[in-house]
Amino acid sequence: MANSIGRIKFALTEMLVSHATELNSQFRVTYSTVLNNTNLGDLQWPPQELVNRSFLFASGDPYKRGFEKEEKFLRENIDFTTVFKPPSQPLIVSTVVSETAVPNVVTGNSDTAIPTSFTHVRCPAHPLDSNASALAPCIGEVARYYQDCYRWRQLSEECAVAAAKQPKRILRKVFAPGRLVLLQLSTDDVREASRYLYGGRLDAVAGSKCLPKWVTMGVVLNMCSSTLEVDCQKRFTPSDVKLTVLTWRLPPSPMADRTDAICGTQKAKSEEEETILEFWETRYNPRQTLRHHQLPIYDSMTRRKRAFTPFPPQMMPAYCPESENDSRRRLVYVTHVPLMAVLAVFGDRVKGSRRGSFVRNVVRESKYLRESVGATMNEEVEVGEDDEVNEAEDLPHVTAVNKALFECAQRRLSGEVVILPLWQCLGLQGPEVEEWMTLTKKLSGPLSSSSKLVATPQCRDPIGHLNLVHRNLRRLAAIECISGELESRRDKVLTQYGARVAVLEELGFLDTTSTRPRCLTRKGVAACEIQQVGVLVCEMLFTGSLKHQPPADLAALLSCFVRDSKVKVAPPPPVPDHLKPAVQEMQETLNRILRVQEKHGIWDEVLDADVSPNLVGATYAWACGQPFSVIVRMTGVAEGHLLRAFQRLAELLNQVVRACRRLGDEALASRVIDAHLAINRDMVRMPSLYVADEIP
Repeated sequence: MANSIGRIKFALTEMLVSHATELNSQFRVTYSTVLNNTNLGDLQWPPQELVNRSFLFASGDPYKRGFEKEEKFLRENIDFTTVFKPPSQPLIVSTVVSETAVPNVVTGNSDTAIPTSFTHVRCPAHPLDSNASALAPCIGEVARYYQDCYRWRQLSEECAVAAAKQPKRILRKVFAPGRLVLLQLSTDDVREASRYLYGGRLDAVAGSKCLPKWVTMGVVLNMCSSTLEVDCQKRFTPSDVKLTVLTWRLPPSPMADRTDAICGTQKAKSEEEETILEFWETRYNPRQTLRHHQLPIYDSMTRRKRAFTPFPPQMMPAYCPESENDSRRRLVYVTHVPLMAVLAVFGDRVKGSRRGSFVRNVVRESKYLRESVGATMNEEVEVGEDDEVNEAEDLPHVTAVNKALFECAQRRLSGEVVILPLWQCLGLQGPEVEEWMTLTKKLSGPLSSSSKLVATPQCRDPIGHLNLVHRNLRRLAAIECISGELESRRDKVLTQYGARVAVLEELGFLDTTSTRPRCLTRKGVAACEIQQVGVLVCEMLFTGSLKHQPPADLAALLSCFVRDSKVKVAPPPPVPDHLKPAVQEMQETLNRILRVQEKHGIWDEVLDADVSPNLVGATYAWACGQPFSVIVRMTGVAEGHLLRAFQRLAELLNQVVRACRRLGDEALASRVIDAHLAINRDMVRMPSLYVADEIP
């Protein structure tokens, strides 16, 4: 019963007051905007304040309101999470590979950096709203540890970019078919490849962002490099190296997903925040100017990868199958593995991999193995149209690969295998490579404080704590993106404002010789009296095109500036012969102003108004005293639309009268008044008296 009453009340309210209408800000800088703001004299607003009040702070702007709401939400979360902001902010510097440097030298600069003050966050081992969370002794340790992890991933990214520029002979030597490599992969990275008989691509942005990846093994089968267009001359540069490997299908992570550590009990808010962050990570324009405290931003895919918490190798669980048979059943063919997924290379290669047919045989046998394993374990393996499996009694090449993988994984767990430094093997050198080596040793050791190189935080929930630090920096980056979006919108309007000021100065509406900045000339003062078409009408007044015209001709010519999208005259009544030269002169004046606009970067086609002679003939007939029924038959336009057009013309004539008086031309003002009286008569003056019977 209560629900029924509520629905009835809602329906009645909707019938009485209807839906609330949201006003959309359509603010656009026009010449009238500039002239009327300048006409305020000492009270005029600076352009920035005018744009802010008229555009950015418009209460009905849906984008602005949505952006501000998201920004406020993220700032509140940052303020709640961050517990320590030191007065001096040390920087995490992003390395950028110099385009002019020798390819095998990695160089860095400090063009982009982030403040470390936002890495001091509450400890999620305690309730986030408790004092224990804000006063935990591990906060500083985790902040420093995160800086090392973040720096390690930055260096890995830059080294991967530099490695892609190395000669192909070096890349082919290091990533030769049969080479054993150490990989960091998640269960979701290879899940898609496990579904298909022939394997599939690595999905680098799948799965939880708050879980460390597995440290696993793989055998290289192929290597290819992609290119990126760098200039207008269609020159390309190597941008990335992709590997095709045979690796293991991974089980679920043994670690619990600590996404809840970011938000505590506010799971719904965390999901809302993740949606906002993902939106800005995929939408933001990387070519916008970076600020000194902004996270480094590159292409969309790179930003999506950076959304994952930078866990170090020592936090990643090591995977090794239980037995050689288990290893054989888990083999999967994965393509498009980036260099960022490679932790190290081994000196070992699979026996027989130097033969030219090795890769082809491994691919063929792995397809047969996937089909047979899927049938044995009742797994659903999708078969593509091009997948053809040739039966084989034995699988010597896959057996050799599997044996090498399993034995190398066993020896790595026992510390009996020698791991080669990846970037040095690829010929990279420089202080950043040395720093990467130092951090790799520091972040690859056991999770204990016994080693001098290892400085892991003594936190009860290090994974959750690192996730919270990284989420804080993602919030900061999203706020910067939102601010950049709003600034770009404001800058666009300010650019329009400045360009129109330059046009008005060249046309003589603004005085550039006065000691006071941007004073109106006499022509500019007159233009302020006319809405929207003031510049064009005043140009016509100053050229003398309208000076000696009789009232009916004035009304007909000024009807060229009346715009109504619903008044479509086809074909339009012919322009009287004696008015054709004046209409042509008006069009030439418009073209001249358009050329000045284009000179200053304004590409509007209609100059806030257009010269349309469609109503010149009809207006001339009405001003000469013809009945309204004749005008309707002449134009074929609906009566109401025609009346509205004449009413707008009457308003324009009133404005022109005031403009003429500003110019001191009382004679022209008197003729314009007569033109107004000729137009503003009968049904135009009193439209409420109009009835359909008056038109036969």
